[in-house]
Amino acid sequence: MEDNNIDIEEDHEQQQAEAAEEEDQEQIIASDAADKRRLHLISLLQGKNTFLNRTGNKIDELVEEFLVRTEDDLHEHLCSNKVGDDIEYQGLDKDRDTKKELETTLRFFPNVLSRKKKVCWWNEIHQEWVEYSAEGNYPIHFLLYLAILVI
Repeated sequence: MEDNNIDIEEDHEQQQAEAAEEEDQEQIIASDAADKRRLHLISLLQGKNTFLNRTGNKIDELVEEFLVRTEDDLHEHLCSNKVGDDIEYQGLDKDRDTKKELETTLRFFPNVLSRKKKVCWWNEIHQEWVEYSAEGNYPIHFLLYLAILVI
């Protein structure tokens, strides 16, 4: 009976190891596919002037949208000050984000440091969202606030 339990445990451990290996392989494949897409995009952008005029104009529009959305996401990233166990991302994290990553990101998007976060609140009387714009809504203020909460 004891040998049977050992066999079942070994089978279970082997299945878990195989599943983990399969998951690792899937992540590698997904990463390779993402790398290929990025290289394809870089090549497309470098050759933009050789496309039909309409296509080139569409590429320019999409590049503009990409840059705006990326900068907006970074700003939101820096201004996040949500705290709680159920929140996956809570702003910058010294255990996850490196100084080099932050420096590189800010070199590409320096304007995020001088942008204020739009803070809105619900006005019950007028039943509308009201934008609150006061001093202290820069990313550095949110990061300091989060640091105080975490301490």
